[in-house]
Amino acid sequence: MSDRHYYQSLTRSMVAWVVAVSLTPLLLCAAVLGHQFHTAYRAKVLAHLEELVLKHKQNINSFLRESTAQLRVLAELAPLGDFTDETRLARMLASLQTEHSGVFVDLGLVSDTGTLLAYAGPFRLGRADYAEAPWFATAKTRDVTVSDVFLGLRGLPHFVVAVRHDFGGKAYLLRSTIDFAIFNRLVENIGQGATGQAFIINTKGEFQTTPKKGLQVDAPFLRHAIWKGAPAGQDQTGDAVSVFTHTDPATGHQAVYVATTLKDGQWALVYQQDETEAFPSLYRARQLALLIVILGGLAIIVAAVLLARRMVGRNAAAASQRDARDD
Repeated sequence: MSDRHYYQSLTRSMVAWVVAVSLTPLLLCAAVLGHQFHTAYRAKVLAHLEELVLKHKQNINSFLRESTAQLRVLAELAPLGDFTDETRLARMLASLQTEHSGVFVDLGLVSDTGTLLAYAGPFRLGRADYAEAPWFATAKTRDVTVSDVFLGLRGLPHFVVAVRHDFGGKAYLLRSTIDFAIFNRLVENIGQGATGQAFIINTKGEFQTTPKKGLQVDAPFLRHAIWKGAPAGQDQTGDAVSVFTHTDPATGHQAVYVATTLKDGQWALVYQQDETEAFPSLYRARQLALLIVILGGLAIIVAAVLLARRMVGRNAAAASQRDARDD
Protein backbone atom coordinates (compact mmCIF):
# COMPACT_ATOMS: atom_id res chain seq x y z
CA MET A 1 0.00 0.00 0.00
CA SER A 2 1.36 3.41 -0.96
CA ASP A 3 1.90 6.11 1.65
CA ARG A 4 -0.89 8.17 0.09
CA HIS A 5 -3.45 5.39 0.42
CA TYR A 6 -2.22 4.60 3.92
CA TYR A 7 -2.67 8.17 5.13
CA GLN A 8 -6.12 8.43 3.46
CA SER A 9 -7.21 5.25 5.22
CA LEU A 10 -5.81 6.52 8.52
CA THR A 11 -7.68 9.82 8.07
CA ARG A 12 -10.97 8.05 7.40
CA SER A 13 -10.45 5.77 10.38
CA MET A 14 -9.73 8.66 12.72
CA VAL A 15 -12.73 10.64 11.43
CA ALA A 16 -15.01 7.63 11.92
CA TRP A 17 -13.82 7.04 15.49
CA VAL A 18 -14.04 10.69 16.52
CA VAL A 19 -17.51 11.06 14.97
CA ALA A 20 -18.76 7.84 16.58
CA VAL A 21 -17.41 8.70 20.03
CA SER A 22 -18.73 12.27 19.86
CA LEU A 23 -22.13 11.65 18.22
CA THR A 24 -23.17 8.65 20.32
CA PRO A 25 -23.65 10.64 23.58
CA LEU A 26 -25.39 13.44 21.66
CA LEU A 27 -27.85 11.04 20.02
CA LEU A 28 -28.45 9.12 23.24
CA CYS A 29 -29.16 12.34 25.17
CA ALA A 30 -31.46 13.59 22.44
CA ALA A 31 -33.35 10.28 22.35
CA VAL A 32 -33.73 9.89 26.13
CA LEU A 33 -34.59 13.51 26.86
CA GLY A 34 -36.87 13.68 23.82
CA HIS A 35 -38.77 10.58 24.95
CA GLN A 36 -39.16 11.92 28.50
CA PHE A 37 -40.36 15.30 27.26
CA HIS A 38 -42.73 13.64 24.75
CA THR A 39 -44.24 11.41 27.45
CA ALA A 40 -44.60 14.17 30.06
CA TYR A 41 -45.93 16.83 27.70
CA ARG A 42 -48.38 14.49 25.97
CA ALA A 43 -49.70 13.25 29.32
CA LYS A 44 -50.18 16.83 30.53
CA VAL A 45 -52.09 17.90 27.41
CA LEU A 46 -54.27 14.78 27.38
CA ALA A 47 -55.04 15.23 31.08
CA HIS A 48 -56.19 18.78 30.31
CA LEU A 49 -58.39 17.55 27.44
CA GLU A 50 -59.86 14.78 29.59
CA GLU A 51 -60.71 17.31 32.30
CA LEU A 52 -62.25 19.60 29.67
CA VAL A 53 -64.40 16.81 28.23
CA LEU A 54 -65.52 15.59 31.66
CA LYS A 55 -66.46 19.13 32.68
CA HIS A 56 -68.65 19.53 29.60
CA LYS A 57 -70.07 16.07 30.14
CA GLN A 58 -71.24 17.23 33.57
CA ASN A 59 -72.74 20.36 32.00
CA ILE A 60 -74.60 18.35 29.37
CA ASN A 61 -75.83 15.81 31.91
CA SER A 62 -76.99 18.66 34.15
CA PHE A 63 -78.79 20.25 31.21
CA LEU A 64 -80.64 17.00 30.43
CA ARG A 65 -81.45 16.31 34.10
CA GLU A 66 -82.77 19.81 34.66
CA SER A 67 -84.92 19.60 31.51
CA THR A 68 -86.56 16.36 32.56
CA ALA A 69 -86.82 17.52 36.19
CA GLN A 70 -88.87 20.55 35.13
CA LEU A 71 -91.33 18.33 33.30
CA ARG A 72 -91.47 16.00 36.30
CA VAL A 73 -92.32 18.90 38.63
CA LEU A 74 -95.06 20.10 36.27
CA ALA A 75 -96.56 16.63 36.02
CA GLU A 76 -96.62 16.20 39.79
CA LEU A 77 -97.97 19.65 40.67
CA ALA A 78 -100.56 20.38 37.98
CA PRO A 79 -103.85 18.48 37.53
CA LEU A 80 -104.70 16.65 34.32
CA GLY A 81 -107.11 19.41 33.31
CA ASP A 82 -104.23 21.88 32.98
CA PHE A 83 -102.54 19.65 30.43
CA THR A 84 -105.62 18.88 28.34
CA ASP A 85 -106.57 22.56 28.15
CA GLU A 86 -104.29 24.01 25.47
CA THR A 87 -104.68 27.56 26.80
CA ARG A 88 -103.36 26.55 30.21
CA LEU A 89 -100.72 24.37 28.55
CA ALA A 90 -99.55 27.40 26.56
CA ARG A 91 -99.21 29.42 29.76
CA MET A 92 -97.09 26.68 31.33
CA LEU A 93 -94.89 26.59 28.23
CA ALA A 94 -94.46 30.37 28.32
CA SER A 95 -93.43 30.15 31.97
CA LEU A 96 -90.89 27.41 31.18
CA GLN A 97 -89.45 29.42 28.31
CA THR A 98 -89.11 32.52 30.44
CA GLU A 99 -87.43 30.70 33.31
CA HIS A 100 -85.10 28.65 31.08
CA SER A 101 -84.20 31.03 28.25
CA GLY A 102 -86.23 29.28 25.59
CA VAL A 103 -84.80 25.81 26.09
CA PHE A 104 -88.29 24.25 25.83
CA VAL A 105 -89.68 24.69 22.30
CA ASP A 106 -93.10 23.16 22.90
CA LEU A 107 -95.14 21.13 25.37
CA GLY A 108 -97.56 18.30 24.75
CA LEU A 109 -99.61 15.63 26.48
CA VAL A 110 -99.55 12.18 24.88
CA SER A 111 -101.85 9.28 25.70
CA ASP A 112 -100.64 5.79 26.50
CA THR A 113 -101.50 4.81 22.90
CA GLY A 114 -99.31 7.53 21.37
CA THR A 115 -101.97 10.11 20.46
CA LEU A 116 -101.13 13.77 21.02
CA LEU A 117 -104.03 14.96 23.20
CA ALA A 118 -102.99 18.60 23.67
CA TYR A 119 -100.18 20.74 22.29
CA ALA A 120 -98.65 24.18 22.86
CA GLY A 121 -95.90 25.42 20.62
CA PRO A 122 -94.96 26.86 17.23
CA PHE A 123 -96.01 23.87 15.12
CA ARG A 124 -99.40 22.62 14.02
CA LEU A 125 -99.24 18.97 14.92
CA GLY A 126 -102.97 18.34 15.38
CA ARG A 127 -103.69 14.89 16.74
CA ALA A 128 -100.25 13.54 15.87
CA ASP A 129 -99.76 9.82 16.34
CA TYR A 130 -96.47 8.85 17.98
CA ALA A 131 -97.29 5.17 18.34
CA GLU A 132 -94.54 4.16 15.90
CA ALA A 133 -91.99 6.73 17.05
CA PRO A 134 -88.87 5.13 18.58
CA TRP A 135 -88.88 7.57 21.50
CA PHE A 136 -92.47 6.64 22.38
CA ALA A 137 -91.65 2.93 22.56
CA THR A 138 -88.94 3.74 25.10
CA ALA A 139 -91.05 6.28 27.01
CA LYS A 140 -93.83 3.74 27.64
CA THR A 141 -91.49 1.66 29.78
CA ARG A 142 -89.42 4.37 31.47
CA ASP A 143 -90.24 7.20 33.85
CA VAL A 144 -87.87 9.60 32.07
CA THR A 145 -86.84 9.51 28.41
CA VAL A 146 -84.38 11.51 26.33
CA SER A 147 -84.65 10.57 22.66
CA ASP A 148 -82.01 10.53 19.96
CA VAL A 149 -81.97 13.41 17.49
CA PHE A 150 -84.44 12.89 14.64
CA LEU A 151 -86.39 14.87 12.02
CA GLY A 152 -89.90 13.70 12.91
CA LEU A 153 -93.11 15.34 11.73
CA ARG A 154 -91.60 18.83 11.58
CA GLY A 155 -88.71 17.89 9.30
CA LEU A 156 -86.12 19.60 11.53
CA PRO A 157 -83.44 18.00 13.71
CA HIS A 158 -84.58 17.90 17.32
CA PHE A 159 -84.87 15.60 20.30
CA VAL A 160 -87.58 15.00 22.84
CA VAL A 161 -87.61 14.73 26.61
CA ALA A 162 -90.61 13.01 28.14
CA VAL A 163 -91.80 11.95 31.59
CA ARG A 164 -94.41 9.30 32.32
CA HIS A 165 -97.01 10.15 34.96
CA ASP A 166 -100.25 8.61 36.17
CA PHE A 167 -103.36 10.79 36.34
CA GLY A 168 -106.26 9.00 37.98
CA GLY A 169 -104.62 5.61 37.51
CA LYS A 170 -104.01 6.13 33.77
CA ALA A 171 -100.55 6.70 32.30
CA TYR A 172 -99.79 9.78 30.20
CA LEU A 173 -96.62 11.25 28.76
CA LEU A 174 -95.69 14.88 29.16
CA ARG A 175 -93.21 15.61 26.40
CA SER A 176 -91.28 18.63 25.19
CA THR A 177 -88.92 19.42 22.33
CA ILE A 178 -85.57 20.84 23.39
CA ASP A 179 -84.11 23.77 21.45
CA PHE A 180 -81.50 22.03 19.33
CA ALA A 181 -79.41 25.19 18.78
CA ILE A 182 -79.02 25.78 22.53
CA PHE A 183 -78.06 22.17 23.13
CA ASN A 184 -75.66 22.26 20.19
CA ARG A 185 -73.86 25.29 21.64
CA LEU A 186 -73.13 23.36 24.84
CA VAL A 187 -70.98 21.03 22.77
CA GLU A 188 -69.56 23.60 20.34
CA ASN A 189 -68.01 25.53 23.24
CA ILE A 190 -65.49 22.74 23.79
CA GLY A 191 -63.69 23.39 20.51
CA GLN A 192 -60.19 24.85 20.71
CA GLY A 193 -58.02 26.14 17.88
CA ALA A 194 -58.68 25.69 14.19
CA THR A 195 -59.13 21.89 14.18
CA GLY A 196 -60.46 21.26 17.69
CA GLN A 197 -64.15 20.40 17.74
CA ALA A 198 -66.57 18.28 19.70
CA PHE A 199 -69.65 16.33 18.75
CA ILE A 200 -72.04 13.76 20.17
CA ILE A 201 -72.77 10.47 18.44
CA ASN A 202 -75.03 7.60 19.39
CA THR A 203 -74.18 3.90 19.38
CA LYS A 204 -74.97 3.75 15.64
CA GLY A 205 -72.40 6.43 14.90
CA GLU A 206 -75.07 9.02 14.07
CA PHE A 207 -74.54 12.69 14.93
CA GLN A 208 -76.60 14.00 17.84
CA THR A 209 -75.18 17.50 17.41
CA THR A 210 -74.07 19.47 14.37
CA PRO A 211 -70.27 19.85 14.06
CA LYS A 212 -69.07 23.42 13.68
CA LYS A 213 -67.62 22.51 10.28
CA GLY A 214 -67.78 19.68 7.79
CA LEU A 215 -66.63 16.49 9.41
CA GLN A 216 -66.37 12.91 8.24
CA VAL A 217 -66.54 10.29 10.95
CA ASP A 218 -65.22 6.76 10.76
CA ALA A 219 -68.29 5.46 12.57
CA PRO A 220 -67.27 1.77 12.82
CA PHE A 221 -63.91 2.75 14.30
CA LEU A 222 -65.42 5.19 16.83
CA ARG A 223 -68.13 2.74 17.86
CA HIS A 224 -65.51 0.05 18.46
CA ALA A 225 -63.10 2.41 20.22
CA ILE A 226 -65.72 3.90 22.55
CA TRP A 227 -68.24 1.16 23.26
CA LYS A 228 -66.05 -1.92 22.84
CA GLY A 229 -63.16 -0.60 24.87
CA ALA A 230 -60.53 -0.68 22.12
CA PRO A 231 -57.93 0.59 21.70
CA ALA A 232 -58.25 2.37 25.04
CA GLY A 233 -59.41 -0.76 26.82
CA GLN A 234 -61.37 1.14 29.46
CA ASP A 235 -64.80 0.39 30.82
CA GLN A 236 -67.06 3.23 29.68
CA THR A 237 -68.86 3.80 32.95
CA GLY A 238 -68.95 6.75 35.30
CA ASP A 239 -66.27 9.26 34.39
CA ALA A 240 -64.18 6.84 32.32
CA VAL A 241 -62.51 8.51 29.34
CA SER A 242 -61.13 6.88 26.20
CA VAL A 243 -58.12 8.50 24.54
CA PHE A 244 -56.91 7.29 21.16
CA THR A 245 -55.49 8.50 17.85
CA HIS A 246 -56.79 7.87 14.36
CA THR A 247 -56.31 9.27 10.88
CA ASP A 248 -59.01 11.87 10.19
CA PRO A 249 -60.73 10.77 6.95
CA ALA A 250 -61.58 14.38 6.11
CA THR A 251 -58.02 15.72 6.18
CA GLY A 252 -55.79 12.66 6.20
CA HIS A 253 -54.11 14.07 9.32
CA GLN A 254 -53.44 12.12 12.47
CA ALA A 255 -55.99 13.24 15.06
CA VAL A 256 -56.32 12.70 18.79
CA TYR A 257 -59.72 11.73 20.20
CA VAL A 258 -60.97 12.08 23.77
CA ALA A 259 -64.36 10.46 24.37
CA THR A 260 -66.73 9.70 27.23
CA THR A 261 -70.25 8.32 27.30
CA LEU A 262 -73.47 10.15 28.14
CA LYS A 263 -77.10 9.28 28.77
CA ASP A 264 -76.47 5.87 30.31
CA GLY A 265 -74.01 4.94 27.58
CA GLN A 266 -76.38 5.69 24.69
CA TRP A 267 -74.41 8.74 23.53
CA ALA A 268 -70.73 9.60 23.45
CA LEU A 269 -69.20 13.05 23.72
CA VAL A 270 -66.17 13.06 21.41
CA TYR A 271 -63.48 15.73 21.17
CA GLN A 272 -61.26 15.64 18.09
CA GLN A 273 -58.19 17.69 17.20
CA ASP A 274 -55.22 17.34 14.86
CA GLU A 275 -52.17 16.15 16.75
CA THR A 276 -50.02 18.95 15.33
CA GLU A 277 -52.37 21.50 16.90
CA ALA A 278 -53.09 19.55 20.08
CA PHE A 279 -49.36 19.24 20.87
CA PRO A 280 -47.78 22.36 19.31
CA SER A 281 -44.88 22.64 21.78
CA LEU A 282 -44.07 18.97 21.26
CA TYR A 283 -43.68 19.40 17.51
CA ARG A 284 -41.68 22.61 17.95
CA ALA A 285 -39.40 20.84 20.44
CA ARG A 286 -38.91 17.98 17.98
CA GLN A 287 -37.96 20.38 15.22
CA LEU A 288 -35.57 22.26 17.52
CA ALA A 289 -34.01 19.02 18.78
CA LEU A 290 -33.57 17.76 15.22
CA LEU A 291 -31.96 21.05 14.20
CA ILE A 292 -29.58 20.90 17.18
CA VAL A 293 -28.62 17.30 16.39
CA ILE A 294 -28.04 18.09 12.72
CA LEU A 295 -25.95 21.21 13.43
CA GLY A 296 -24.06 19.44 16.23
CA GLY A 297 -23.42 16.45 14.00
CA LEU A 298 -22.12 18.66 11.18
CA ALA A 299 -19.86 20.52 13.61
CA ILE A 300 -18.50 17.23 14.97
CA ILE A 301 -17.87 15.89 11.46
CA VAL A 302 -16.12 19.07 10.34
CA ALA A 303 -14.02 19.17 13.52
CA ALA A 304 -13.17 15.46 13.18
CA VAL A 305 -12.07 15.89 9.55
CA LEU A 306 -9.91 18.92 10.35
CA LEU A 307 -8.38 17.25 13.42
CA ALA A 308 -7.68 13.98 11.56
CA ARG A 309 -6.09 15.76 8.62
CA ARG A 310 -3.93 17.82 10.95
CA MET A 311 -2.74 14.83 12.94
CA VAL A 312 -2.16 12.68 9.86
CA GLY A 313 -0.35 15.57 8.22
CA ARG A 314 1.97 15.91 11.19
CA ASN A 315 2.57 12.16 11.21
CA ALA A 316 3.34 12.21 7.50
CA ALA A 317 5.75 15.13 7.92
CA ALA A 318 7.56 13.36 10.76
CA ALA A 319 7.85 10.20 8.68
CA SER A 320 9.28 12.20 5.76
CA GLN A 321 11.93 13.79 8.05
CA ARG A 322 12.96 10.37 9.36
CA ASP A 323 13.28 9.02 5.82
CA ALA A 324 15.39 12.04 4.86
CA ARG A 325 17.79 11.50 7.82
CA ASP A 326 18.11 7.80 7.05
CA ASP A 327 19.09 8.63 3.46
